[in-house]
Amino acid sequence: MVKRLCIFLLPLSLMMACSTHTMIIASNETEKEGPISFTDKNSWWKRDIQQDTIPGVSLNRAVSYISNRKKGADVIVAVIDMSVDIGHQYLQGKMWVNQDEIVNNNIDDDANGYVDDINGWNFIGHSDGKSTEYVNYEYTRFLRRYHALFSGKDSIKNINENPGLFDEYTRAQKKYESQSDYAKRDLRSSKYLLLYFDKAKLKFDELYPSKRPSAEELYEIYKQEKTDKELARIYYTMFMIERHSYTKEALQQRYDIANERLDKMLNKDFDDRKMIADSPDDIEDKYYGNNIVDYNTEFLSHGTLVAGIIGAVDSEHIKIMPVCISAYGDEHDKDLSLAVRYAVDNGAKVINISSGKEFSLHEDWVLDALKYAERNNVLVVTSAGNGGNDLDLAENYNYPNDTDSKGQEMISNFIKVGASGHSVKANLKRPSSNYGKNEVDLFAPGTDILTISSNQNGFEIVSGTSIATPIVSAIAALIYAHYPNLSAAEVKQVLMESGVMYDIMVNAPTKEDKERMIPFYQLSKSGKIVNAYNALLMAENLSKK
Repeated sequence: MVKRLCIFLLPLSLMMACSTHTMIIASNETEKEGPISFTDKNSWWKRDIQQDTIPGVSLNRAVSYISNRKKGADVIVAVIDMSVDIGHQYLQGKMWVNQDEIVNNNIDDDANGYVDDINGWNFIGHSDGKSTEYVNYEYTRFLRRYHALFSGKDSIKNINENPGLFDEYTRAQKKYESQSDYAKRDLRSSKYLLLYFDKAKLKFDELYPSKRPSAEELYEIYKQEKTDKELARIYYTMFMIERHSYTKEALQQRYDIANERLDKMLNKDFDDRKMIADSPDDIEDKYYGNNIVDYNTEFLSHGTLVAGIIGAVDSEHIKIMPVCISAYGDEHDKDLSLAVRYAVDNGAKVINISSGKEFSLHEDWVLDALKYAERNNVLVVTSAGNGGNDLDLAENYNYPNDTDSKGQEMISNFIKVGASGHSVKANLKRPSSNYGKNEVDLFAPGTDILTISSNQNGFEIVSGTSIATPIVSAIAALIYAHYPNLSAAEVKQVLMESGVMYDIMVNAPTKEDKERMIPFYQLSKSGKIVNAYNALLMAENLSKK
């Protein structure tokens, strides 16, 4: 249920500017929520809480409003992520093109250090045209770097001299051990499911030729099967297939990734920079990688999913710049830092980073890059992560970030985004979304979002904070397109203050309290879900000052 509440206190000037276009405020009038059809789910996040009783971002209303107001200018959004399928039919005309480069002449025409960077740059690309697909987790790198310091004959002395660093080392060890246990279980599970996949599909067709049971019903049948272990295994596999919409190819990919998680991501002896041939601990070693930003996008698919959401917000004004730094594992701080600088130097006004990690070896490099973006009026939007954790707690710290050890913001151009759902109920916060009254800035829809897929120019429905983040980035770009005189700090202010606040209790369980509920507005600094229509109204008023 939605109680009566307000978005923010409106100054007199804003009240006057909005005299004919009322800002959206959640109220008792929006309590009558009905079921959402599959068709609605495909675009529910674009809808409006007042007009549709669905907690979307009012994008349809915003586009209708702005189309009658003024013509916008192109805005570049950098997608710092995995590869992007720049040849996808849905992205045609939406990709950034470096006009200062001549295509594939093997000359650095614009003298920026990156040869033939026509659509962007791949910082994990190899000289042979390939790209890295698996890298260490950051805690794996952390343990490798500091193992000798805290395990040798002088370990006690080193611990006493570096107590904070040792605490991080201990935290990394715990994370490594828990992830190793998970990796072994996941490998066994995926191997098991592959083994029974064909048997389960045949049995499924035999037992249920017409009406198919739901995943929940299959799980209940599995639990009740006490006598025939083989049949129980088949029912469990059927349940997993239905629950995750598994194909055999998808299961094979899960098995392959599970293998590589142990062989590469958690392997302290694995050198993921060997083929890149740079020094990951030298920030001045800048010019590496290649210009292939669409390498193996069916496998390295995340960047395409993100780009598809950005392209869905405004096909006329937004140009997408892929900057590749992500593989399976954790990004290198050096790659992230240089990617931010590359995006800024090549004209991006918004940088989308739909990734994060729990440890950082060179946080100072990243912060310097974020400050560089701030000085150049570039907004950086990042995802809060999907652990269901309170990021305000020290043990859940998440990188990249903009706060110091006291929780004070160090820069004004950084937004961290949580994920919301399509029901104005206790699950308005997506269960897996991280949150934090101090560390997370605002929320955006991140449940059942339709976007593009590299698989045969297709589409798919995805969820998570990395999906909520590009919605915010695209709305920011929409503001820049029509109100280019606003600074990055002002665009952040607009997004934070113009959202819709929902005064309802939502699920936020902890290890100690599985039933815990807190007000939605306490999940983030703004307490709100981003709203495109409100943001444009506020931006218009602010741009006149």
